[in-house]
This record gives sequence, C-alpha cells and structure tokens, in this order.
Amino acid sequence: MSGSEGSEDIENFGHIKLDLLRQYRNFEAGIPRHDTIARVISRLKASEIEQAFQTWISSLIEKTGCHVIAVDEKTARRSFTTKDRKMHYIP
Repeated sequence: MSGSEGSEDIENFGHIKLDLLRQYRNFEAGIPRHDTIARVISRLKASEIEQAFQTWISSLIEKTGCHVIAVDEKTARRSFTTKDRKMHYIP
C-alpha cells in the first residue's frame, strides 16, 4: 500500500493482492469499496496506530535480535550506515 494516495488506491491494492490478503481473512464479499475504507480510516486514532506499530516493531526486534528494522527500501539500500548492527528488512 506504500505510495497509496487515498482510499481508491487502497481498494485497487486489495483487488490486486486479494489472494495474499486471503491468507489473513476470508474476504467472502471481496474487497471493501473505497468509501467504506475511507470511513474506517477516518475513525482510526493516530495514537493507537502508533502504539500498535511500536509494539509490532518491538516484537520483531525480539524475534530477530536486530537493532534496526528497516521498513522501507531506502534503509535496505543503505541510505545510512548501521555501524556494525544487525539489520532486518521487512518487505
């Protein structure tokens, strides 16, 4: 979904990646429409998303033993140095 500029792009991503997404949920009715996606996103609380993200990254650090978890390709392409730290890239 990186690079998505709105709910229509997210809907399109869902249609393209439906087989992948079905590994996590049934999607019996298919991908939600972009207006539904927009309503859901508008109700999310930024602080709760941030907390969930931090919890997820912390769990990855524990599991991998890495000090740096790269979530973008810039880090994977070494746009900065890790100074002898182990690094793990999450595609």
